[in-house]
Amino acid sequence: MARSPTVLKPQDLVVLLKIHLEPAGSWTFAGLSESLEISASEVHGALKRAGFAQLYSQARRQVRLHNLREFLEYGMRYAFPAQPGPMARGVPTAWSTEPLLGRLGSAAGPLLVWPDPRGEVDGLSIRPLYRTVPAATRRDPRLYETLALLDGLRLGRSRERAIAVEELSIRLAPVTTREIRPAVTVLSLPQKMADRIVALRARGPRSPYESKELEDIVNMLDSGGRLVDEITASDSDTKKTISDWARGFLSDPEHTYLLEEHLPRGPGFEARLDLVMSRLTRLSTER
Repeated sequence: MARSPTVLKPQDLVVLLKIHLEPAGSWTFAGLSESLEISASEVHGALKRAGFAQLYSQARRQVRLHNLREFLEYGMRYAFPAQPGPMARGVPTAWSTEPLLGRLGSAAGPLLVWPDPRGEVDGLSIRPLYRTVPAATRRDPRLYETLALLDGLRLGRSRERAIAVEELSIRLAPVTTREIRPAVTVLSLPQKMADRIVALRARGPRSPYESKELEDIVNMLDSGGRLVDEITASDSDTKKTISDWARGFLSDPEHTYLLEEHLPRGPGFEARLDLVMSRLTRLSTER
């Protein structure tokens, strides 16, 4: 019997909020891993748990906003409670920073901070939802505001929580009702392949014969007429991700069987199989 995903973890909410705040459809496993300073396998696990909890749609690669808002409003302070700890230097959170600070004014409570050696203020320490939150939010002001609001839900009394819910509703509105954003970034074919490779690695030691990620990669190799040239001309990180994977894949004694399993059957199957193998061999030599 397949094991069910475990219950939600705090970092799952960080991943979901980051995805929602990105331009629709533009995020990648590698990008989330880098920006949040967590491993790709942790991102993969977070989305699996969120999907099981009905907070994320695997098919649409989108956050289920209504469900997430409902969970945050009614379940946040029970699932992930927090309480002030000893004084520390760090980054202001909850009602000690915007937008709650501006809404509460002089009625704001004691200064609260996420402990961080790069912080500039002293206050009562609050453990962030995940250890990398202070670093990740330095690069993303919108994520910072949103996670600070979540601390308002974790720590606040009824008034603070009500304001936090109101502010979160604005930030967690569907994309059509939020401010107009820059044009969505379209990933190149090499970037898409690198993203599927990262996702494939994040799956862990499962049977490659049942891998949707490997099927996607093989389909790209099958259909991409100028794929190898595009990869050769791509950025160094994308090229390295693909070439490292190609070398590892070709070293697997079962690589031919894996290609036969995932390559769609049809006219010229044998010739297409040879072409895919040739492209893999060329990619494996890229440095």
